Amino acid sequence: MLCLLAISFDFALFCLLDQPDDVHLTTNATDKVCAGIIINFTCSAEANPAVHTYLLYENDTVIYSMGLGTVTKKIKNAGQFVFRCEANNSVQDTGRSRDTILTVLGELG
Repeated sequence: MLCLLAISFDFALFCLLDQPDDVHLTTNATDKVCAGIIINFTCSAEANPAVHTYLLYENDTVIYSMGLGTVTKKIKNAGQFVFRCEANNSVQDTGRSRDTILTVLGELG
């Protein structure tokens, strides 16, 4: 955020608004997990004004809309899954995280 202060006959304060930037998706898992595991997904970003909604995608489909940026998901099926996070603020633009790829193996026996 960049704010400029101009003092003249009137007081003025200008702040630049920014779309979400530096968007990250973190998990408590490695890149290979077993089906049945519960994973925490956390989205974070820098923005002015602050982010009001994070969207968590699984294979290009929104699976959660989060206000606080953290969600827990039980991974039920084996396969390869691509997760990403998008951050939205009132500037009406989005920032996007890099893809996180999880390979899910069969359930533990």
